Amino acid sequence: MHLAAGTGFLASEEVLAYAAPAPSAATCFHRCQLRVLRCSGIAGSTLSHTIQTIWLKTQKKPGKRCQYWRGSLPTQHHWNEIRGMSIDQAIAQLEFNDKKGAKVMKEVLLEAQDLAVRNHHVEYRSNLYIAESFSNKGTYLKRIRYHARGRFGIMDKVHCHYFVKLVEGPPPPKELPITGFDQAKDYVQQLRNRTIIHSL
Repeated sequence: MHLAAGTGFLASEEVLAYAAPAPSAATCFHRCQLRVLRCSGIAGSTLSHTIQTIWLKTQKKPGKRCQYWRGSLPTQHHWNEIRGMSIDQAIAQLEFNDKKGAKVMKEVLLEAQDLAVRNHHVEYRSNLYIAESFSNKGTYLKRIRYHARGRFGIMDKVHCHYFVKLVEGPPPPKELPITGFDQAKDYVQQLRNRTIIHSL
C-alpha cells in the first residue's frame, strides 16, 4: 500500500485491495461504493474506519415487520394461540376458526406479510414467524343502555389495539413446561448454594 504522489491519499488501485476486511466480506461489499471511494480521495488514516462502517451497513439483517390494527376486542386465546408459529401455520389455524377475532387477525397477518416483502427486504414470504402477538386497551365509548320503567344504565363499547410482529427466519423451538421435579431440583440447589456467615 502506498500514497499517491504529492497527496496524502491512497492511490486508486489500492482501494479495492484494502476495502475488503475478509474474503467472505468482499462479496457483500458494493462496487458502486468502491467507485465512490476511489473518486473522492480519502486520507489513508481514515480509510479503514470508513470502509468498515460502510461494510457493516451493507450486511443483511433479518427483516422485521410490526403491524397494528384497532377495532373490537378479539379473545386472548386467539393471539396466544398463534404466537411462535410460522406465518403459514398461523394463517391456516385462523382460517378454520369462525370467530370474529380470528378473521380480523388473519387479515392483519396477510397485510403484514405483504408489507414485509414489499418494504422490508424479506426474500421469501413464507420464511416469517410470529415473534409477538398481543392486544391492549383501545377507545371505550360510553353509550346509554335503556331499562324498563324509564330507567337507563351506562354501557361501554369496547375497542382494542392489536399488534403483531413478524421476524424473518424459522420459528424458535417451544420451551418445555417446568415440571414439579424441576422446581424441586432448583429449590434444593438454592439451599446448597447458601452461604453460612460467621462459620468456621
